[in-house]
Amino acid sequence: MSPRPFADDYKGEVLSDGSGTLTHTVDGQPITARHVVGRRTAGKPDTAITPEGVDDISENVLGAVPQAVAKREMGGDAGRYIHGVDPVTGDPASQVLFAKGLKPGVQDDTIAHEVSHGIDRLAKYIDQTNIKTEPATSSMCAVCSGR
Repeated sequence: MSPRPFADDYKGEVLSDGSGTLTHTVDGQPITARHVVGRRTAGKPDTAITPEGVDDISENVLGAVPQAVAKREMGGDAGRYIHGVDPVTGDPASQVLFAKGLKPGVQDDTIAHEVSHGIDRLAKYIDQTNIKTEPATSSMCAVCSGR
């Protein structure tokens, strides 16, 4: 599937800085997040998050430094996300686990996959009022759905 044309998302004035980096969303909201993926530069292709960015989100949003463990500790899985909350502070204190010995690219993908489960859990707590929606598509990955 090819991406939608840039002009389909950004109708009218495109707010960007001198280098072309977008400063506002299609809804006109300022872009202030530490990690921005997708359309970041006017007229340029989408960009993905780096493995370092995923690790940062895991630690600072989910409260989990990704940890290598033996597959047997995860029932033979390559990775696992375990939701948790610090009982004293109420802050996130989850676990993001990945199997020892995974090849570097596979390890990065596994960590990103497990972090996405944590993000999905958090997103259910975010007010979705006034957020633009796309036509319904399945967001469940083939690995999780057993396809």
